[in-house]
Amino acid sequence: MSATHSPSPRRKTPLTVYLSAAFIVFLAGAYLNGYIPRTLVSLYLIMSLLCYAAYALDKDAAQNGRWRVAENSLHLLALFGGWPGARIAQHRFRHKTQKTAFRRLFWVTVALNLAGLAWLMTPDGSAALNDFLTELYKALP
Repeated sequence: MSATHSPSPRRKTPLTVYLSAAFIVFLAGAYLNGYIPRTLVSLYLIMSLLCYAAYALDKDAAQNGRWRVAENSLHLLALFGGWPGARIAQHRFRHKTQKTAFRRLFWVTVALNLAGLAWLMTPDGSAALNDFLTELYKALP
């Protein structure tokens, strides 16, 4: 008699995962409507990809007993725009979802990042960002 293996139940995707992906679409729309520069959209995309990769590496290291990515590094990546990729990775890899303290601090980094973005979309914030980017571009070779 052969044993049958029932498929594991499909995990329901949390709303926050969809909202994280929708946030990137929002950023593209904000750029297309002139609210933010392309550089900022690029920063979010790059940081999200880096953060996703960091979570993947950390999950693999955790499963194989290797050196882990520091939690502070994961939080810094999230704070500086990688939180959409982090949230998607948390769900995809089932990683860093059980530690309450980590999750709380993660959501604090999301709130701080969004507050900073909201400020950058004000006239004062936009001017400060444009001044910073102008100086940065001048400093590049």
